[in-house]
This record gives sequence, structure tokens and C-alpha cells, in this order.
Amino acid sequence: MHYNSVIENYFVRENSDKYEEFLLKPKNDFVFKKIFGDAKNKDLLIALLNSILSDKVNDVTILNSELLKENIEDKKSVLDVRAVTDIGHHIDIEIQVLRTVSMPERSLYYWSKLYIEQIAVGESYKKLKKTIAINIVDYDYINTSKYHNIFHIMEDETKLKLTEVLEIHFIELSKLRNVNNMDKLSQWMNFIKGDSKEVILEMAKVNSDIEKAYDILRTMSQDREARALYLSREMALHDEVTRREEALEEGRVTLLLEQLNRKFKGLSDDLAEKIRKLPEEKFKTLALEIFELNSIEDIYKYL
Repeated sequence: MHYNSVIENYFVRENSDKYEEFLLKPKNDFVFKKIFGDAKNKDLLIALLNSILSDKVNDVTILNSELLKENIEDKKSVLDVRAVTDIGHHIDIEIQVLRTVSMPERSLYYWSKLYIEQIAVGESYKKLKKTIAINIVDYDYINTSKYHNIFHIMEDETKLKLTEVLEIHFIELSKLRNVNNMDKLSQWMNFIKGDSKEVILEMAKVNSDIEKAYDILRTMSQDREARALYLSREMALHDEVTRREEALEEGRVTLLLEQLNRKFKGLSDDLAEKIRKLPEEKFKTLALEIFELNSIEDIYKYL
């Protein structure tokens, strides 16, 4: 069975044309949730959490990932993996492959949902337990070379921690290239990033928990229904990237036309349409040289 280049980009693969050699990508949120959000695999979630957190996790209870809404107008929130540890800590793990400008705000929003759901009206605040948001992102976001950063609420000058109840992690898969040591966390993140089947197999050889995760991944990859759901999610992500690129392009064109309209007190619809249809290089040149234009007639040399 052959796949075109677009479809092949949706899979981890090795140098083979056999369909059996394709693997679903662990960083796909559908796959990630199947591996770490299934109660049958809670030992893998425990192993992953112990590679990330300083507090030892001996057991977890995996919860329904859909958060309650305060009222009908509230946004529906569905977490990738939601769990409570044996010592009562509430955990949210999110995997994000598309760049999101408001990721800290989004993480705080989800964190707050987990935090406030712990008590009912009239109950004591003392019942509120530590709540931890873990964000695994596949792009550079935090302005540091570290790939794992942990945030708390601290006093600006003394760095005194206000409370232990808030903890937010950002793990940037894109920065794994800077990591030389192979501790448990970097092993798990290399597996999740899944740059190649060879890397995944290498991590499975040095970590028995990852070996089990790889077996689950391989089984999923051969399941027709799982492949269909996975591809649906991958194509939805692809469509979202396309929509973002188109919106960015439309915004760039609109901005240039607005600048030209202001500079020359109006453009004809015909001229505006010609500018919209300019090839990329000519459009870029016109945008860069806009301050050198003295009249509307000067625009025509770029058309």
C-alpha cells in the first residue's frame, strides 16, 4: 500500500516502503491520550510523571478529562490527560504541536479549572490540593536554552514562594537537540517527539517503561480504527496550519493595501486586485520599497 508524501508526513517511519513499518506519532494528542490516559496503562503515566515531578508518585487515578462548565456560556475544556496522585495532587498534562501565542494563559485557565473543582460552595479552602499543569510543546516558547522549565508564584525580590499549590511546567521538545545527557525525562521526551523509528527504538532499549509504551504504539499503528482516528486528527491539525497561513497572508496583503490607500488617498479596485495577485517576490519588493513610491503610477512598475 503506497502513500503520497503528505500522508507519509503524518507517520514515524524507517527506510522501508512496507506499511507495517509506519508508526503513529506519539506527540499526536489522540495517540498521547491513548498511551498515557488509559487506566490500563497507568504505570506508564506514573513513570512519565516521576521523570517530570520532584514529588514521588506511587499511584494515580486517571479522571474524566472533560472539565465542568460553570454555566452554558463557558468554554468547554477537554484536557489531554487528567489525574490525581496518591498524595492528592491534581495533574493536567497537555501536548501541543501547533504554536499558541497565549499558551501561558491557556495553561492557567486549565489549571484554575482543576483547582476550583476540588471544593464545593461552603467548603474550606484547606481542602484545596496542589495542582500541577504540565505543558509539552513542540516548538520554542520560553526564552531560555533549558527544555524543561518550572514556574511557581514567588515574591519578585526575595523569590519567596507564596504557596505550593500552583506549579506549571513547560517542556519544549524542540530544545531536545541541546540535551546531551539521557536521563529518564529526556528519554521519555525523545520517545514522545518521535523524530524517527530508530530514536523510538533506542529509547525503548534503555527504558523498560518506554519499551511497553512502544509495544502499545506499535499495536495501535496496526489497528485500522485507530489509524483512521489518528489520520483524522493529523489532517485537522494540517488544516489548522493552512488556515493560519492563509489568515497571515490575508492580513499581510490587507495591511499593504491600507498603507498604499493612506499614502495615495485611495486605490482603484482594479489596482488593488492586481496587487493581491502579485507573485511573492514582487509583493515583497513592493512592500519593502513602499516609502520610495512617489505616485500611484510608481506602483505599476511592480505589476
